[in-house]
Amino acid sequence: MQGLSRITQIKHKDPIFVLIVATAILFLAFIHGLLPHLPTVFDHSRYSSIECGSQHFVEMFQAKCPVTGGDPGRNYFLGLSATIIGAIMYLLLPLEVEIVFSIVGTFFLGLCFFGTYKLIRLMKVSKYVAVGGASAYLLSPIIISMHGFGGTYLGVLLLPFALYVVWNLLNTGLAVGKKKEALTILAWIA
Repeated sequence: MQGLSRITQIKHKDPIFVLIVATAILFLAFIHGLLPHLPTVFDHSRYSSIECGSQHFVEMFQAKCPVTGGDPGRNYFLGLSATIIGAIMYLLLPLEVEIVFSIVGTFFLGLCFFGTYKLIRLMKVSKYVAVGGASAYLLSPIIISMHGFGGTYLGVLLLPFALYVVWNLLNTGLAVGKKKEALTILAWIA
């Protein structure tokens, strides 16, 4: 996978560009309600999923929480990847659940930003135009309004990143002759 590592290396020695990207991601995290201690309606469910997952680790992999939802447990199939990452961080790090949620949410937001940026760069535009395009995508009302739909929001966020990974695998993985590895990764993503 030499092609993937070559393409994804951070080559930006331009401190202004790095500052613009960091500011854009921080602003987007604010708009999406991912900064800690911001009052949002949607996050209490995710907080409880992270806390429950850290207290009942085995049940979390069955995608249910025995603390909420009675005997069968509250189902949290949607957003399970974020719940698992958040629960592990909550167990290992001495952080409040709001901080863990912010870190995990901003991580997924960053993956979306990166994927969108890379897809736009495929059109041979400047890196600044690609940052603007990625920001515009993440500021679109359809993306922001998906925040209330839990795991669906994460799926929508990860779509540009997944598309970029698939595109990259098809162009570099198959070209290098590693068809089996590329097809295995594609099947895993699907």
